Amino acid sequence: MTALIEGGCARPNLPVAMPSRPLLVSDGREFRDDDEHFRFMPPENWSMQLRSVADPENEKADRPLVKYKNLVTDTITSWMTVKVVKEPVDVPLEKCLAKRSPGADWRQVGKVEELDLHGRPAARIAWKGKFDGHDFIRETVAARRGERLYLVSGVYYATDNASRDLIRKAVSTCQWDD
Repeated sequence: MTALIEGGCARPNLPVAMPSRPLLVSDGREFRDDDEHFRFMPPENWSMQLRSVADPENEKADRPLVKYKNLVTDTITSWMTVKVVKEPVDVPLEKCLAKRSPGADWRQVGKVEELDLHGRPAARIAWKGKFDGHDFIRETVAARRGERLYLVSGVYYATDNASRDLIRKAVSTCQWDD
């Protein structure tokens, strides 16, 4: 190990484990993906479970950007993910969302809603279905930056309005640095 450090290959900084606390709690820090020029504020005290980086050989490939999960509030199970995919700009957001059902047994709830994310057109769809025998809702918001389609999804118990509100608040902070 000494030879690696002296040779310029230092070990990366790793998160420090703290007793009774998830390893990657967001602590109010903004999530940023500099390759996608994308950022947002995740729900406070939710744990980051996944983060990916662009493939240097194919930096515009479809990929998940990040996943956060609520691991600190009682026994509530909820999570949110951000994915980016390539989608032709002439495909309406409503059609992009409609073809991304979470599963065959999930049903769309209501109509697709049009939104505005800091001047960028967006749309939200909600699906209801069973997961582990419980009723869940998955809301997905789609917004575009050129041919890049950003899909921000939140999944929560159908009766969990608090998680729904936290996820919607996080979605409302999504911005792109153009």
